[in-house]
Amino acid sequence: MENFGDQSTRSRLEFDRRELTGEIGDSVTVIPLIVALALLTEVSLPHVLVGFGVFQVLWGVAYGLPISVEPMKALAALAIAGALTYAELALAGLALAIVLLAI
Repeated sequence: MENFGDQSTRSRLEFDRRELTGEIGDSVTVIPLIVALALLTEVSLPHVLVGFGVFQVLWGVAYGLPISVEPMKALAALAIAGALTYAELALAGLALAIVLLAI
């Protein structure tokens, strides 16, 4: 029986079927939000996709696995609803990234 908490027997960076299914689940949630954000606001789709990709890689390297970023989804929803301007969204995203990387 595999002990999931024992990091000494597992590689720090590992990609297996559990990671794949988690990433597919995150993508199914995140991609429609990002596309809606790009269609309904002045946010650039390529910039958002690159930003999400860069931070997924950074979090993956820092923590040994990619981390779903639920607050980013909430920020996207607020921007789609018109509650945040583009500048506020960018500032909130940067602040959130700094906080999550610091944690």
